[in-house]
Amino acid sequence: MKQKHILLADDDRELCAELSNILEENDYSVCCVHTGEDVIKKIKKEKFDMVLLDLKMPGIGGVETFRKIRKINPSLPVIIITAVLSSEVEKGFQGLETPPVIYKPFGIAKIMAHLKRVSGDAPPV
Repeated sequence: MKQKHILLADDDRELCAELSNILEENDYSVCCVHTGEDVIKKIKKEKFDMVLLDLKMPGIGGVETFRKIRKINPSLPVIIITAVLSSEVEKGFQGLETPPVIYKPFGIAKIMAHLKRVSGDAPPV
């Protein structure tokens, strides 16, 4: 199986470092960024298999970043990771497809199951 290349976007640098280490131990290649602007720059330059995207980041927020991702690469899988209430997530994505959402705090088993499902390595639940 080809190693999956993930773009992890979260302004919590500690979370990025911890999650990146765990994902790399599970044979994922990870690139961490901390702003929506950096997400856009990276996906214009590199090929990623999926994006883990926080909703609350400085500068461009997650919903606007998601819109820009869809314009650049409409088929790029995106998973939202957030501590925002589900009602706020629904409101933010109103009129858009709502990507899968993982609410913080989350266990590694949950995120691994989502990654496998989104990448097509596991059956849908």
